[in-house]
Amino acid sequence: MGGEFLVYREIVEKVIEILKSNPDLSEPEKIKRYYFGFPAKIDVYPFISVRWVGCTITIQTVKRRRYEVNLEIFVADQSTVEDLAEKSVMGLTEKIDEVLSQNPTLDGLVDESYLLGVESESMVMGTYTVAGVRILFRAFKLKT
Repeated sequence: MGGEFLVYREIVEKVIEILKSNPDLSEPEKIKRYYFGFPAKIDVYPFISVRWVGCTITIQTVKRRRYEVNLEIFVADQSTVEDLAEKSVMGLTEKIDEVLSQNPTLDGLVDESYLLGVESESMVMGTYTVAGVRILFRAFKLKT
């Protein structure tokens, strides 16, 4: 784990690795592309991006801190068929929830992790419906 301090990048990379390892979320068979952070250019769907949004540090004692690392996992898809993009991102969101819930320590990298919430949005872009889901995810680690 990068010595004494928590390495935020490793948490983002681990989440991406865990998601990619699931056959229903594999790249490029099921998910066309994974992004570390939000993509500068979106040219393929469906995609998943994992973005670090910050960390809350709680000092429990002089030598003990609780790091709460917050991530956004963004899932998007598009379709010309009514409701297909929305149904796709809903299914992918459920699979992400299942996969991450089965590995709350992220292979031992953190003490625990969990989903905080899910928000969705849909819009029409030309002849396509684009649907997106933002999953709020938290991982925590106690450090001494």
